[in-house]
Amino acid sequence: MLSQWRGKCRPVPCDDTMWSLTRCLSQPCLLTVILGLTLFGLGSFAFTQPNTSDTPVGELQPILGRYNIRYELFLPKAWKAGTSKWPVLVFLHGRGESGSFDVTNAQSLPLQLLNNRTFIEQCPFIVLVPQCPRSCAEHGKWKSTVLQQVTKTVEDVIHEYNGDPQRIYLAGQSMGGHGAWMYSAMTENLFAAVVVICGYVQQAEVQTVVAQLSARPTPVVIVHAADDSVIPVDASDLMYNALRSAGHPHVRYLRYESAPGPPIAEYAFMTGHASYELAFRDPGLFTHLLSHMCTSCSPLRAKSMPGRRSPARVPDAS
Repeated sequence: MLSQWRGKCRPVPCDDTMWSLTRCLSQPCLLTVILGLTLFGLGSFAFTQPNTSDTPVGELQPILGRYNIRYELFLPKAWKAGTSKWPVLVFLHGRGESGSFDVTNAQSLPLQLLNNRTFIEQCPFIVLVPQCPRSCAEHGKWKSTVLQQVTKTVEDVIHEYNGDPQRIYLAGQSMGGHGAWMYSAMTENLFAAVVVICGYVQQAEVQTVVAQLSARPTPVVIVHAADDSVIPVDASDLMYNALRSAGHPHVRYLRYESAPGPPIAEYAFMTGHASYELAFRDPGLFTHLLSHMCTSCSPLRAKSMPGRRSPARVPDAS
């Protein structure tokens, strides 16, 4: 599950904003990853209405929720109704996954929840995977109306499945990375920490996003690969430097020298873009998220901040 380093690496200075495994990233080292991916026929899911008593544990289940939104839900293997509260992880997919779970489930975190038995056994989160409709791909963004539905759905999950309102985390990749920046910045009192993978913001959005996240300050983890051929790593470099310059005390940056393309033949040409295939196999990421709590956070207290800009169009990315 973990990234592995080969060759000789000279240790370089590393402050507490970097993961321990990134100490050699500035050196010419070879990153090799054991993906162990087996693509399989996903078929069509039968969507069901949420029902706490009928929802199986340890399985990623498609659900037709209220508020005209479809999503997938994963309950930890140890989850039991009426027991302790569970952390919740909200995952925003990329552009190529809009309107269908077939591509969503063939890669990244959803694939781990479907096909990696060790991960399934150990995953400590209730995982919510909302589906952005095809219109999101057409507009190139997670639309604000959809994100409002996501917030309401998080509230339902917290209530129905005993989620912990002080431990709600957000992760997004590619178009969903842009969505994670905008969603976390423009929604107050909801997320305890945020993970942005191969994401970006437009130049006109940088100041607003940095100001909102630094004022609280919401802990942020940024993940990108230097060889990303779809969304240049400069986009994440910009946000990391901007947040640090603003005095944000809880920003970490996992900057890979290289990453694979998506594990799907249709998207294999996107070399370096699938840094999410590395990040979601690193237990340190989840340990870091769980180290953060937000005592003021709750879906009931969440509110959109004024002055929300309409996110710009995302590049053609998965």
